[in-house]
Order: sequence, then structure tokens, then C-alpha cells
Amino acid sequence: MILKYGIKEFLEEKKFQNISPKTILNYSETLNQFYLFSINNEAIEIADVTPHFIKKYLNYCKEERKNKPVSLNSKLLILKVFFNYLQKEEIISLKENSASKINYLKSDVNIAVPTDEQIRQILRYYRRMNGRDKTIYSMRNSIIVVTLISTGLRLSEMLSIKWSDIDFEHYYMMVFGKSRISQGVPVSQKLRQELLEYKIYCEKHFKRLPEYVFTDHNGNQSTSDAIKNIFKRLNQALGFKDISISAHKFRHYYASVLVNTPVRESHASGS
Repeated sequence: MILKYGIKEFLEEKKFQNISPKTILNYSETLNQFYLFSINNEAIEIADVTPHFIKKYLNYCKEERKNKPVSLNSKLLILKVFFNYLQKEEIISLKENSASKINYLKSDVNIAVPTDEQIRQILRYYRRMNGRDKTIYSMRNSIIVVTLISTGLRLSEMLSIKWSDIDFEHYYMMVFGKSRISQGVPVSQKLRQELLEYKIYCEKHFKRLPEYVFTDHNGNQSTSDAIKNIFKRLNQALGFKDISISAHKFRHYYASVLVNTPVRESHASGS
């Protein structure tokens, strides 16, 4: 098969699978860049793409485009997904799956994770705000942090939560993940308590319960930019020197203490 037709079929299949537009765009940009490199090197058909050719492409990205190991691994991942699709569709055989024969590059990337003490400082900061001016914003912002460190959700996943998605009786919530696939997420006893109190507050504040858990002052679903601004102000207020607080950092914090659930629940309680 001609390479460009294989890429076209792959992207159409991913759109049919209802993959997020952002992921589709990422697939498209990487594969189109790979296609341009291929035709410039006289590799027109899928059979022309050997393991050696893929390594040549990655070396080009490293030397000419100055890509770091993380970026190179992201591109290799997309090539692996593409070739796995070709194999699944029986366009190529397992033996012809060139991308499967290439290992990821080692990457010495250290991701800063909030410390236990920094998490406690953040929760104390919002607790003081709640005590001083009990507004919908101070309540919401506190629950956002508790939710992120208690569940490890992505920002987009958290913002998609509706009150109807939370089963308070059975301690779990339904969340739409990265590929728009719903999944059940456990809710700790402490998070359940915090959410129940916040729910009561929202009902009184808005005179009705909004559809979404995390909203703006009008009861409409909060946006990613709005939450990022919250963390920007939080960073300015607390002035941590070794880390910049974000939703992604809270996700890493959750992962780092996943093996110690009682510690995580203790933080979620604001102790």
C-alpha cells in the first residue's frame, strides 16, 4: 500500500472511533511530518519503511529539529500505533511491523512533585480563605485540590464531572477519560464528605443544583483556562521556589502516594 493512503485510512478510523480532536491533530501532524520525510527520501510505500528507516527519521528529528528524547518517544509512540493499526487491518504482517522492533529512548526527565508539606500548605491556605470569606470560589477551589489529589484525574476529566455522575452511596464516580471512555473512579470517605458539603453549599448558593460539579459564579461549567488561572494565583500567593503548582502536578502527587492510601486520605481531610 502507498504510505499516504495508509495514513489517510488510519486517521479516518481514529475519527470514527471518536478519539478527541486534540489527539487526532497530534496523530495527523506527526504522521504528515513523517510522510514528508519519507517522500524526500524516496520511501513511497509502506514496505519501504524499515526499522532502519524509522531510526533515520528519529535521528533527523533529533539532529535537525532538535527534538528531545521525550518528543522523540512521543513520535515513536504514534508510529507504533499507526503500524499496529496496519497490522490489525492485515495490511502488513507482524514481521513487517517495523515500528514494533524499535525501543523507546531513555529519558532523564525528573518531574517535580509537590511534597506532603506543600499539599498541607495549599489546603491550609484554602481553609483560611473559607473561614475568612465563605464564597463559592473559595469553596470550589478547595474541593478542586482535594479532588485532584484524591483521584489523580486529569483537569479535563475533573471538569467533565456532573453531580449525576457521583454515586455517594457506593463511593465512586463515573468519569470520561482521555479517549472519551467512561470509567468508574473510587471516591474516598474524606472526598465523599467534602463533596457532600460542597453540594449542599451549591444548592443554597445557586437556589438549585448546577449540572456540573465545578462551575463559575453563574453555575456554568468551569473552563480549563479558569482553573489554570486559579493555580497561577495560588503559585503567586504561596511562592513555592522549587515547583509550579498545576493540575498535572497534583496528578503526579496522587501517583507518588498511591501505594499509601491512608496518607492520601489524611491530606484530603486537610489535616
